[in-house]
Amino acid sequence: MTMADFAEQLYSWQDCMFGNADGRLRLEGCSNPETRYLWPGPMLPGLWISAVSRMGRLVISCKQQLEAAGDPRASKLIVPPVFDNCTKILSESDQQRARDLYWEVVSNPELQGPQNAAEASEKLQRVIELNPYVAEPHLMLAQLHIHADDWEAARVEAQRALELFLQWGTCWDKRMGWDAWVAWTRVCLEAAAEQ
Repeated sequence: MTMADFAEQLYSWQDCMFGNADGRLRLEGCSNPETRYLWPGPMLPGLWISAVSRMGRLVISCKQQLEAAGDPRASKLIVPPVFDNCTKILSESDQQRARDLYWEVVSNPELQGPQNAAEASEKLQRVIELNPYVAEPHLMLAQLHIHADDWEAARVEAQRALELFLQWGTCWDKRMGWDAWVAWTRVCLEAAAEQ
């Protein structure tokens, strides 16, 4: 439950409020008690992914210990499909670099135009290398492929985005709701599949 709660409810406003600039999610609070943050803040994706990946590894460990003890509760402990069935951990540094690079692309209209599509595509591919566990960079890349009439690449990226959105049941980039992200992903996937 905690993994889902963190994934659904945390974004950059809490990172500011709880002093989570390093992405370690210690929830210690801001070092300056006079500091105030305006909700909803800048709406960057939050730095919670790394902590949730570590929680997933704990789920596996608990399940293994229960199974070894012959405890029937082991069968009720479901390992979420995220992070390759909770077998991978995302480092704080990769999380931060991926988030910052993603934000550079999505917040800069110049990078979204056709004259800079190759640079935006390279940056999004790097985001995916650093953090392959979130859907939004795949969807952004799918859209760039659609703009370039590269329909097969668009289909592959949109399909992966949809798979990840459905695994999470929430979005990483909270500027839009999960249902809107899924709907647009399906539009892109259908457009690519029809070509």
